[in-house]
Amino acid sequence: MSRLALVTCAITLVACDDGSPIRSVEPVAATFAKAPANRTATFVMPGPGSLLAVRGDGLFPDGANSDYTSGVCGVTATIFAPNPTQDAVLVTNNPTAADKTCAPYGKSARPRNVTIDYGDGSESLPGTLNVHDLGTVTGTSLRFFGLSLNGSRCDKLQFGGPFGGDSLWVTKTGASAWHIYSQSSPHNTAACATSGGTVIYANMNVDFVVTAP
Repeated sequence: MSRLALVTCAITLVACDDGSPIRSVEPVAATFAKAPANRTATFVMPGPGSLLAVRGDGLFPDGANSDYTSGVCGVTATIFAPNPTQDAVLVTNNPTAADKTCAPYGKSARPRNVTIDYGDGSESLPGTLNVHDLGTVTGTSLRFFGLSLNGSRCDKLQFGGPFGGDSLWVTKTGASAWHIYSQSSPHNTAACATSGGTVIYANMNVDFVVTAP
C-alpha cells in the first residue's frame, strides 16, 4: 500500500486494503420509546341511598351508582402514567375541566359532591380522591385511599398512611377496571386529620369502582 493510500485511510477513517473496495459505514437512526400517557377515568361511586361511608351525589346514575367521568360537569379523573407512581385521582370540582354545563342537569349541579358518613353524622362537599398506585395492581393488593375535603370535620380522610386508618383492597377486575373496597372489621377504620389532631373512625366501609377507556 502506498504512503498516499495510508494517509487517505487515516483521514477518512474508512477501512482500506490493497486491491479491496472501500467499505462505507451507514449511520444508524436513533429510536426512542414513546412515553406512556395519562389515562382518563370514571369513578363509579355508590349512590346516596347506600349505607357506605363514602357515597356519590346521585347525578349521572349508573344503576344504583353515580358516575364521575373525566371532563363532564367539572370533573377530572385520571390514572397517571408511571412517574413513578400510577395513582388514580378524582377531582369533583376542577375549574380546568372541559365541560361545565352538566347537561342534562344544568350548571346548578356544580360542584359535584361526595357524601362522607361518619356514623354519627354526614356531610356532602366537593373533594379530591386519590387511590395510590392503582395502575400497578395486577391481582389484589392493599392500597392507600385518601380524600382531601376541607370539611367541617376533616381536612383529610385517610385509609392507610401516616395518620392511621386501614388501607383498602384493590382488585383488578378487567383490562381497565379496578374494584376498591374495605377490609373486614375491625380493619375498616379511617383517620380524620385536622389542624387540631387526628380522630379514628371505625366501620368506615368503602366500595367503588374505577374504569378507564
